[in-house]
Amino acid sequence: MPSGIQLGELRIRPTVVDSWESMKVTVHVKGLNSQGVCLDNFAPEDDHIDPSLIGHRGLQTEIINNKDKYEQSAKSRRLGLAQGRLS
Repeated sequence: MPSGIQLGELRIRPTVVDSWESMKVTVHVKGLNSQGVCLDNFAPEDDHIDPSLIGHRGLQTEIINNKDKYEQSAKSRRLGLAQGRLS
């Protein structure tokens, strides 16, 4: 594994994330009272979600009824993470 990137006296090492679940990164939709959906449930290429893969029936129904909002929220969440924001 590379030892990182040297920038003068500063050495920057990448953070490897095996799953967003391990970091408790969830997607929420403002105005909805769900527990949130793990970012791992959204396709990394286009942030689409397949509600049939959600095990909790109530959450699955909420996603079906608000799919566009969840996908937009996932896109924003992923963009924020790419920019270094964890919350």
